Amino acid sequence: MDNTPVAEAGAGTLMDNVSSGLMGALNIWGQVEQIKAAKSASGGDQRQALVHPELPNGAAVAVEASLTPPAKKQVPFAINKPLMFASIGLLSIAFLLNRKGF
Repeated sequence: MDNTPVAEAGAGTLMDNVSSGLMGALNIWGQVEQIKAAKSASGGDQRQALVHPELPNGAAVAVEASLTPPAKKQVPFAINKPLMFASIGLLSIAFLLNRKGF
């Protein structure tokens, strides 16, 4: 049986997992760059720019934005009058008791 503490064993595998994940991401990025370089060398990027031009803001597709935001439905603020009077009464009693020293 291995006498390596669990914390050390877990730290090594975590670092190995992170390292292998980063290496995989770098390999995929390298493949993307190779495809882009081959496309650029063959003139494919120029043909694509003629067929699908990029918009000045960098977007690929023009989306018509509505200039007027939808009107929000305003709900009137309604308060229950007995509840309001009871709350004011309790606050005033608490204030008066506080002033008298209770």
